[in-house]
This record gives sequence, C-alpha cells and structure tokens, in this order.
Amino acid sequence: MCSSDLAIGAHAFAASADDALKQRLDDVISRIDAAPKDVSSTFAKRFNDKVPEKQLREIFVDLHSKTGSCQPLATSSGQSPATATATASFILKCERGYVLINLSVEETEPRLIDGFFIRGIFE
Repeated sequence: MCSSDLAIGAHAFAASADDALKQRLDDVISRIDAAPKDVSSTFAKRFNDKVPEKQLREIFVDLHSKTGSCQPLATSSGQSPATATATASFILKCERGYVLINLSVEETEPRLIDGFFIRGIFE
C-alpha cells in the first residue's frame, strides 16, 4: 500500500464520518423540534446506558421550550485525538436564539451518537 492509498482511505473515512455527523445532526434537530416517542434510537448503547431515555426526552423538550425550532447555521468537524472518534461542533439557529452543541459518532456503522454535549444556549 502506498501513501496515496492511505490518503484516499483517510479521505473516504473523513467523508463518511462527515456524512454520519450531518445525518445525526438532522436526527438531533428533529428531536428538538418535536420530541418523538423514541428519542434514544439514534444514540449508541453506551450513551443510553449513561443517559436514560426519560432524561434525554426531558433535555429535548427543555431545549424546544427555550429555543423553538432549529436549523444548522455553522459546523466545525474533526476527529478526537484521544479516541479517533468523528466529532463536530454545531451552531444551531433557532426561533428564539442559538444553541451550540458537540456531537460524536461511533467509528462503525450505523455510526450512532456516542457523545452529545450542549455547550450553550443563547436566547
């Protein structure tokens, strides 16, 4: 395998990770806009083990009550140096302010969310 093969493989991994992060962001936004009955299905098992579904639903309901519906405004993606997990920071433009969140997804398909951190809500 030559270095150009490695570069192509790394680029394909990054593109796949970016696609997964965008898909999972859409999942998060849909849960903010209208918390579905099943809020935990897009999250990895180890995340769900730490954050029960009831608590996760309360987080989304609370976000919606504070901000209203949201749309992505800006993205900064990368890779966690400690775990090689695909991560991204997002700014969401909402009806009543902005939300800053960090997401990370698993390395393997179906690339469920294994990290979700609300960095701030600005109303």
